[in-house]
Amino acid sequence: MLLRVDTDPVPRRHLIYVPDLSVHVFPRGINGGAIVRDDEDRGHLLHAIVKSARKYGTEINAFSVMTTHYHLVVTPTSEVALENTMQSIGISHTRYFNGKYRRTGTLWNERYGGAPLDTERYWYNCLRYVDLNAFRAHIVTAPEDWQWCSYPFHAFGAPCEFLSPHPLYIRLGATAKGRQEAYRALCAVPLTDAEIDEQLHPPRIGVFQVPAGT
Repeated sequence: MLLRVDTDPVPRRHLIYVPDLSVHVFPRGINGGAIVRDDEDRGHLLHAIVKSARKYGTEINAFSVMTTHYHLVVTPTSEVALENTMQSIGISHTRYFNGKYRRTGTLWNERYGGAPLDTERYWYNCLRYVDLNAFRAHIVTAPEDWQWCSYPFHAFGAPCEFLSPHPLYIRLGATAKGRQEAYRALCAVPLTDAEIDEQLHPPRIGVFQVPAGT
């Protein structure tokens, strides 16, 4: 698990790692601005996510790329895996975006949050929240129509070579078809307002710093 431990005179957040615990991370553009403007940008961001996760040992369990933010459900494999992964993504995509659109400065909010998924209920709700993000925002009329998320993989078995099926997803059924059917049924039940609020305002036990100027 990622926990906050304040030890400095000026509180600074440190990360504590617990093996096999997933984390929901959700970096957002500075001042609510766009982090992608077209599919080329989405492709670059996703490439940066995958490359950084592989380099630093972070398993990707789910993802959704939106216009002003993105979501990942990840399982870090070491104490420094997630922090290094997120820093690498931020630097890589900022350089690309600034170069393409002739801008300067940071692309991201100064801090971005990470919520440990420490119960089964919270994990399943988070997976649904992430996979249905574009559908819930009325960007698409069916969740499987958004290619920039992991719903097609979880619900229909669409190929995605970089995703690592989480043990709780695998538990949904004895076969791939059974898991997909169970997941579609799970997603057919809308999240309640309270469950959505829990995802929008999670306890920020882990908070990560994106270096200024990246």
